[in-house]
Amino acid sequence: MKVYEAVADTLVSAGMRQVFAVMGHGNIDLLGHLTSKRHVPAVHARHEQGAVAMADGYARVSGGLGVAMVTQGPGLSNTATALLTAAKVHSRVLLVCADTPGDDPDNSQYMDQVAFSRATAGAFEHVASPERLGSALAAAFGHLRLGRGPVVLNIPTDVLSAELSAPLREIDTSVVQSPPLNPSPAAVERAATLLGASAQPVILAGRGAVDANAGAALGALSDTLNAPFLTSLLGGGLNSGHPLSGGTAGPFGKGLGSALLAEADCVYAAGVSLSPWTTSGGRVLAAKNVIQVDSHPEQIAIRYPVTVPVIGDAALTTELITDALRARGASGGWDESLRERIAAYPGREYPPFDDRDGQIDPRRILLALNDALPRSRAVVTDTGSFVHFTLQLIDSFDARRLAPTNNFGAVGQALGTGIGACFAIPGEPVTVICGDGGFMMSLNEFHTAVRYRLPLQVIVMN
Repeated sequence: MKVYEAVADTLVSAGMRQVFAVMGHGNIDLLGHLTSKRHVPAVHARHEQGAVAMADGYARVSGGLGVAMVTQGPGLSNTATALLTAAKVHSRVLLVCADTPGDDPDNSQYMDQVAFSRATAGAFEHVASPERLGSALAAAFGHLRLGRGPVVLNIPTDVLSAELSAPLREIDTSVVQSPPLNPSPAAVERAATLLGASAQPVILAGRGAVDANAGAALGALSDTLNAPFLTSLLGGGLNSGHPLSGGTAGPFGKGLGSALLAEADCVYAAGVSLSPWTTSGGRVLAAKNVIQVDSHPEQIAIRYPVTVPVIGDAALTTELITDALRARGASGGWDESLRERIAAYPGREYPPFDDRDGQIDPRRILLALNDALPRSRAVVTDTGSFVHFTLQLIDSFDARRLAPTNNFGAVGQALGTGIGACFAIPGEPVTVICGDGGFMMSLNEFHTAVRYRLPLQVIVMN
């Protein structure tokens, strides 16, 4: 068996059902084997940046693995912005790329692909020989399973076409951590004690809580404490129907979330990075007790000090803390009028509409779009001046189906991400909202959407 055949077989065993690619000399055998022998559909992007953005969108919306494949040299260098965007949200993207042969440093397409991968994706596995393949694949899937973001599997073309001297050993190709990580009983006790003594606690959930399927557990904790349930932008839509949901905290929310976060005396932060966007540069955390729950120790207190760090799965940890609070007969400290305040909140105040010279204020369009879209909506947003009021005006009812791409501040990422989302939820419509600059920057991938007849609607804000 050749190395490229073993790679294809491993990806199929991992449950890969779709690959996003730009074909070149370096990956033609691998892609050909995948599509003709293993019958995996390939979406042929027009540019490598688009291919990785599609894999990112697929991973975000499906909750599974997004796979992209590119060729060597410029094939990889073209992926830089999309890899950095995926890395910012820890998206489970596996980029399989060819590399120039190790004995050909004068190859015109040579570049230090390992250094490039480290600087963009942040993680890589270099397969220097056929014997290295098994350990490289195991390490790549281990990285993905821990939810640490994209990883580049870098394989020189001479290695790809080489024969394996022995069958690969069995590899754990799961990409979701199981069983969930247990928190320490001492940390659970400290968190429960602090929450039980708080007068105005709030629950703040991020993308880590979405990935941990912690919505029900966090909702139960919110009920137990009579505490507002808030999200970061990347958690937007989680538990949106809960009567204590205050929406998104920070400038991309409607205002209520930020107000409630500012009034709190204790913040229970689950699977959220506590970014400056969410916390107003950390100002709303000042003089507050903060309990931060994350399954990744390196993510805890990376920006601001926390009172109680808890290393554990967001859902399981929250369930244990809720059980401890209920055993003590804990009751919420917020005024009983909290639910009425949330229900009656009128929304963020905006300057009056500005319709003049035959043009329409774009906010008017977005409000109409918000009313027209179904609750099952899948929305992908680009970045630019328009994105602030877009994210404030377009509601999300499912955090898996909201994919903002402004986390790296890169214009032109949304169209590819939206195409990936279409393949994650086949047959369901996906809405991309972008600026005119971002649309033109990614216009080549609009042709990809047309070729595959995708149910994609693109709203271009001028």
